[in-house]
Amino acid sequence: MFYISAQPAEQYFLWQLEIQLQNFEDMGILAENIHVLLAYNPKIGIPDNFRNFATINHQGQFFFYPDHRKKRNYLSSIRPHILVQHFREHPILTQQVICYHDSDILFRERLNESLLSSTPFWYFGDTRNYISYDYLARYGKEFLLNLCAAVDIDPAIVEKNKDHSGGAQHIMKGVDEIFWSEVEYYSEVIFDYMENFNKSIRNNTNKVQAWCADMWAVLWTAWKHNREVRLHNELNFSWPKEHISQYYKSKILHNSGVFDSDKTNYFCKLLFKVTDPYHLDFSKLKKDRCSMVYVEQINRISTKKQKPAINDCAIILLLRSAVTSQQQDKIENYINYLHKHLNVEIHIVERGDWPVFNQNLANGKAKYAFINNEKIDQFILKRIRKEFFIYVDVNILLPIENILSSFEMLKKNSNRIVLPMDQVIELSNTQYDLFRDTLARGLDRRDDSQEKKRIDYIESFAMSKQSFFKCGGNNIQWHFYQEDGFNLERQTRCRLMGMSIITIRKPAFKLFFWDFNIEIYRKNSLNRYLRATKATIDDVKRSIAHGSNSVTRGYGRKSTIKNLSFGICSLKENVDILHSLEELSRSEPVSITPIEVDHSNAFHLVFNQIITKSKRSKFDFVILINENLDFKKYNIDIFWRTVEEMSRYGLQMLSAISDRNYGKETIINARLFHVEYLPNSPFFLIHKSLFSKILSKSFNKDMRLEQYLNSLSEHVGMMVPFLGKLKMLNSESRDYQNTKDRMIHMENLEDELMWKLKNQ
Repeated sequence: MFYISAQPAEQYFLWQLEIQLQNFEDMGILAENIHVLLAYNPKIGIPDNFRNFATINHQGQFFFYPDHRKKRNYLSSIRPHILVQHFREHPILTQQVICYHDSDILFRERLNESLLSSTPFWYFGDTRNYISYDYLARYGKEFLLNLCAAVDIDPAIVEKNKDHSGGAQHIMKGVDEIFWSEVEYYSEVIFDYMENFNKSIRNNTNKVQAWCADMWAVLWTAWKHNREVRLHNELNFSWPKEHISQYYKSKILHNSGVFDSDKTNYFCKLLFKVTDPYHLDFSKLKKDRCSMVYVEQINRISTKKQKPAINDCAIILLLRSAVTSQQQDKIENYINYLHKHLNVEIHIVERGDWPVFNQNLANGKAKYAFINNEKIDQFILKRIRKEFFIYVDVNILLPIENILSSFEMLKKNSNRIVLPMDQVIELSNTQYDLFRDTLARGLDRRDDSQEKKRIDYIESFAMSKQSFFKCGGNNIQWHFYQEDGFNLERQTRCRLMGMSIITIRKPAFKLFFWDFNIEIYRKNSLNRYLRATKATIDDVKRSIAHGSNSVTRGYGRKSTIKNLSFGICSLKENVDILHSLEELSRSEPVSITPIEVDHSNAFHLVFNQIITKSKRSKFDFVILINENLDFKKYNIDIFWRTVEEMSRYGLQMLSAISDRNYGKETIINARLFHVEYLPNSPFFLIHKSLFSKILSKSFNKDMRLEQYLNSLSEHVGMMVPFLGKLKMLNSESRDYQNTKDRMIHMENLEDELMWKLKNQ
């Protein structure tokens, strides 16, 4: 016996087939005897989710057919339409016994295939109460006669066989494509006739069930082909709303007949047209009804489903203690939504004067913490152990796709802030009800939302933990919102700190409005925001270093150059440095000590000698000169200001610009640029914190000095443009032209960087 179902390739049927095929496998039905027919739109092609399902599932055979129907008034006419194509492609099926069934049935026990196959009869399930002659006669003799005339069947045949009026599940023999072609045609005819009849009557409660048109088409076409149809106890079935005892009286459970009004007591499949019912809590449904048998199968499949895992990221849902009980119910649904679709660490963080949130609502799916009126920074510092986190004010409902996209963006580059949405749409009551009932992965994105009431000063962003504290954490002094979801103060601060800002071009949703006076959270200031956009990174870092709002002191106090000691040396012989730098010790209270080395040794050995002597002499800095440089008063002033900034910014090394071969530059202030890797440089300033690292890591003689220093610290790579000019050689020198070309080249670089300073 071949088991055949036919349906559109839509999400609504995918999860039903998944459950059914597992049940068929449990019954011992061979995969090669199960034919799953799926219709698709030829203009779109086979949906990816069905293509993937057919590839990984080995519990049945899958056949895809295009929908070329000429008439489409009746949705279910798609079934005989693709059966025509299937029997045309596989004419051998005409010689087989066929079990034609719906996708929403489960077997309690396998059918007695030998018994059902041993006679020429066609056997159908008992559906007399809603498709028999007596049922149709209730709508009047004229209605019945006209319907029979439309299908070209003698009413006497329908009346004579009323005790054998069956459907739902069918055992058929000798069926061919011609039969299915007639079923397709007559199902549309019956549907149109019944729909027109329903429109003609005023009583909405007494309408004929037009959606069952294909059941009459199958049954009456069988009679027209002189097939003897009989009802058989093997095909009896139970309904979801019946007592569980009925399930054990038949072999089939037909999961149908539950509507939206029944969803609080029974599993309602109609809710899951765009999502699946996995990983949901059905514990509140009636446990003594057949519906729970289907729920058990859902839960069984759920345990096999692997959710996308986000191992390096945590989700922080921040709520305020004024949350109401109704809002708490919505937060519970939010937690269930995240848990249904993701394997991720979830934190519920409540902030306020005293805890209000019912912790039982987390139900082991999220971790709860009450932080009183402390800053969220302290919580992130102490409790978040992941590399990344997504911060969400709890009344921003962030869809799963937004979360996954945000995490992918962070993994590609951690030096960025990701905004997980491009707008926040306010959920209508209808949208929320659908979300609550199904927790669908993809929320309804139609903008039929309620009118905007106000700004609640809420936001969502994704960052690495390191970048969050680098940028100063949360600013409790002020923020700036023009719309919910986007704190422009944070964005400006991150941008000035050299971070890129990525926006996920998908909406999020407003789960609810705060019911309390949110003016206490209003810290907007347009003027302050505009001033911030004109600030330099120097200003921002100083604010972070000295501000009381930061949980960490990422950047030290303002430094002074007094009493600093410098060692100074050339990396090459015959480089005249003392004359160029003699003013340094006169203009500032510092000590500058020349370092004597043996330049006859290899370059990397000379470098190690310099660092060894600098460490032994306890110099604060060592200056390395690789070219003849001419320092003017202006350049000396720049140099001292730059030395002061090294401690403030936590830098370990500076170099001067001389080449374009550097990574992407970021402007820090009028004196400093940061680059991804160092170019060739005529000047290096190295802090003592690098001395030990340099001496502990061997310096490959084939490696450039710049490459070597880059490998030691992420704080290496600051460039000081305009620091000193190359000394021009005598025109008779053989290197004269080369030096002249390099000077022109450096001037061009300075012009280029100066332009960027002015325009960025």
